[in-house]
Amino acid sequence: MTQRITELEGRFPQAVVKVVITDRVCVKKKLGGGEMNIEVKGKNLEVYSTDLYGLYSWNEAVKAVKLLGDGWRLPTKDELNQMYLKKKEICGFVAIYYWSSSEDGLYYAWNQNFVNGYQLSELKYDLRRIRPVRDLKPLKSALIK
Repeated sequence: MTQRITELEGRFPQAVVKVVITDRVCVKKKLGGGEMNIEVKGKNLEVYSTDLYGLYSWNEAVKAVKLLGDGWRLPTKDELNQMYLKKKEICGFVAIYYWSSSEDGLYYAWNQNFVNGYQLSELKYDLRRIRPVRDLKPLKSALIK
């Protein structure tokens, strides 16, 4: 597993667009960061613009996302569900199953089916896709109402 993670260093996709939710339409702007923002339970969440390349066990997924640095992580079970509900606005989901950071005991973790929305607790060694997220400070425009 360590060898696989080492091979992945430096191979993460470098996105060149910024995706923003505007009246439930996916709008892309050239910026270079490649992320989009959504709100989950009152906090702002930045979503990586693409899935990370490949399939990962849960433990590999946790390590791979940390390699991105700058606060990137796996979404929680609740955050992943919000991403599913807004998948048309977020864009770019290409897989059926995505890992969350939420564990369900020693050998299981939660993932979400992006076709039907079901959340399942499955063995951590199962292979799934991942879409990193990171926390953002509240946006000034969100504070002015």
